Amino acid sequence: GGFNLSDKYIRPKSELGVWKDDHVCIEGPAVRSLLQIFIKDYYFASGDETILKKIGNKTIQPMGNVTVQIISGGPDYDYLSIMH
Repeated sequence: GGFNLSDKYIRPKSELGVWKDDHVCIEGPAVRSLLQIFIKDYYFASGDETILKKIGNKTIQPMGNVTVQIISGGPDYDYLSIMH
């Protein structure tokens, strides 16, 4: 996402209400999940198989004491897990 700074998002005229972008800094093992999602989405959109080799097996050390669950969805999914 991005910082959607415009009247379209701040004062919408639709039934969806106000749109709010949140930005976070994620560290630790959850980063691997985000990287895997990015690589899969990039491959889906581009067909470039070289991206599939970029994940690697590097160990990512735990950070902090908060549990994070990463959920993805998109046009390549039959089940919209992000909606449940």
